[in-house]
Amino acid sequence: MCFSAVSSFSAQLPLCLVSGSRGRPPVNINTEQLALMQKSGLTAVQMADHLGCSASLIYKKLTDANLLMRDKYADISDQHLDDRVRDVHNRHSSAGIEVSYC
Repeated sequence: MCFSAVSSFSAQLPLCLVSGSRGRPPVNINTEQLALMQKSGLTAVQMADHLGCSASLIYKKLTDANLLMRDKYADISDQHLDDRVRDVHNRHSSAGIEVSYC
């Protein structure tokens, strides 16, 4: 625990340097870096681990930069997805019903 120099014990205690703000120091995250990490397929948790911050900060920064995590998924219609699943199931009919739910 740090105390300021005003107490009579100040000669015996270490002084604290105070930045004047609360919480952790700010993390500067480059939008281009986030876009590249997202395009590489990293999750928000992996990005946070790499950048040394929380996943919630990554989600906030991605949202601020209009880079949503759901954008990394394919943008196909339900009908097209159903057709693809049906095709896979027809080609691998002996795989059983579980292939339909994967």
